[in-house]
Amino acid sequence: MIEIGALVWLAVCSWFDWKKRLAPNWLTLPAVALALGLRSCGQAQGDGVMALGIVVLVVGGWLAHILGGADLKVTVAMALLDPRLAIWAWLGMIGWYLAVRLVTIGYKEKGPYRLPGMVGFAAGVSFLLMWIYVR
Repeated sequence: MIEIGALVWLAVCSWFDWKKRLAPNWLTLPAVALALGLRSCGQAQGDGVMALGIVVLVVGGWLAHILGGADLKVTVAMALLDPRLAIWAWLGMIGWYLAVRLVTIGYKEKGPYRLPGMVGFAAGVSFLLMWIYVR
C-alpha cells in the first residue's frame, strides 16, 4: 500500500516538475519527515541498512553537485519508505533519459537536456507496482 501512496505523491511531483521544473519544498519535505517517522516506528518496508546506504549515496551525490535538491529529497523519502522504490525510481529516470536521447537522435540540438526527472521517477515506481501487483 505504501507504493501506491508513493506513486500518487510522485504523480503530483511530476506535474509540478513538468510545468515548473521544480518540486516544491512544501511537497517534498513533509514526505521526507513522514518517511523518517514511518521508518523509525518500524512501519516502513525493506531493509533499513539498504535504505541508509541509498540515503548516504544520494546525499553524497547532492554534495558533489551531481544531484539537485528535489532529486535528493524525493529519493530519500522513497528509500526510507522502501528501498525498492528508490531503486526503481532511478531505473525509471535512466529509462526516461535514454528514451528522450533515442527519440532526439536526428535533431541538431544535442542537450544538455533539462528533463523533468520526477516523470522518470514516477515511471519507475509504476513499473515496480506492475511487477508487484500484476505478476
